[in-house]
Amino acid sequence: MKQFCLGLLIWEALLISPVMPQMKMSDKEMETLIRDALTTARDSMEDMTPVSNKVFRDNTDPKPSPDKTVMVMAWGQFIDHDFIRTPISSGQREQLNSLTSYIDASNVYGSTQDQQDSLRTKYHGGLKMKGNGLPGRPTGCVIDQSPNDYCYHAGDERVNTVPSLGTTHIIFLRDHTRIANELTNINPMWTDEIIFQETRKIISAFNQQITYGEFLPVLLNEKLMKNYGLNNAPCHSDVYDETVNAATGNAFDVAVFRFGHTLIPHFQGLMNDDLVTIEKFKTETTFNRPFLIQKANGTNQYFMTRWMTVGPAGRMDRIFEKAILDLLFVDSNGDSFDLPSLNIQRGRDHGTPGYNDWRRWCNLPRATHFGSNAGGLVNHTPDNAMRLGNVYQDVDDIDLFAGGITETHIEGGGIGPTFACMLGRQFKNFKIGDRFWYEQPPQHLGGTGFTKGKYKKIRQL
Repeated sequence: MKQFCLGLLIWEALLISPVMPQMKMSDKEMETLIRDALTTARDSMEDMTPVSNKVFRDNTDPKPSPDKTVMVMAWGQFIDHDFIRTPISSGQREQLNSLTSYIDASNVYGSTQDQQDSLRTKYHGGLKMKGNGLPGRPTGCVIDQSPNDYCYHAGDERVNTVPSLGTTHIIFLRDHTRIANELTNINPMWTDEIIFQETRKIISAFNQQITYGEFLPVLLNEKLMKNYGLNNAPCHSDVYDETVNAATGNAFDVAVFRFGHTLIPHFQGLMNDDLVTIEKFKTETTFNRPFLIQKANGTNQYFMTRWMTVGPAGRMDRIFEKAILDLLFVDSNGDSFDLPSLNIQRGRDHGTPGYNDWRRWCNLPRATHFGSNAGGLVNHTPDNAMRLGNVYQDVDDIDLFAGGITETHIEGGGIGPTFACMLGRQFKNFKIGDRFWYEQPPQHLGGTGFTKGKYKKIRQL
């Protein structure tokens, strides 16, 4: 009971006020970078559209990834909605994060008490379901409805964006239900509240285990995983450091973790047990259309999951899918958004320092010219360096997103050295700055850690 009560108090504290400023650099680092940025007259920087057109598209169609499945893209999107969301608000000089900056499954359970209450059955620790899937959203949402569509309701309201995201939400909703039922059977005297909180604690641990054990090793090589202390521990490990701020970094939000946009495939599909894709839907036709997993009484969830775990993602390079370059959220007038341009604009709106400044922050050499030889863009191919040189007047003008996404990947990893550095540091902070990290020993903070047996089960996931 002691473990439950302390855990409940913490969750209540987190749910009271999740809104907090996004973390930037230290005051000294930021002062230096702002001074440098002012000297380069960034107000005259190039429009985003030419950058997008000349850097992020090509005469050939994007190629499928030879070694990454759609699940890499889907998982990145899923956990992104666990720790960052920037509400649009006028008059604010500091960008706020409306979510908790922890990998705590808030995308499943919500980041406010009202959100959480709207998702719970208040019976045996359960969450609301509709059939085998997510419940309908009680209020309106942005959705391109067909007769059988309905808005999903989950811990994060972006759940309806694409079917692969909705499917991932459903997986964890059903897993919550499974675990809550098992705990109810094992502990018939437990209240609804105890069962719910203990189940959430396990689901949060699953998210951390999968992220650090399966997702990050796809992006970072063994050396960086070790250097940043990101490997899952074989046994309990007290990694908490109270001096570390686990807040989601501003530049990480607007640039680094958007690398996954290059992994978006040109269709969402359904795959049968024989690993044959039986249906394909162009990606641009699936935005805000959860019909793909709602049809056939929800049985398509299984076929979608199979496709996500076997089908190839887009190749991780500078070339983006037409669905997000030209056909993102097309309205009735045929107008749409250009996602790479939005990424660049968001970075500028947030006052994010340029690519060269973050190179210095990562102790990587700054570029002094647009060549790919010594002193230049040394982590770029000659072609990518030339493309950047065609749209930027000065190497110090290169936006972080544009410079980072076009880098050559680190050996044994899936992103370039600048993004690898920034991603490694951020996920290190998420881990050691979380006093309820799942690897903490049982006696941690008066008994909030998992027992040896439970920890072993989670590690087997």
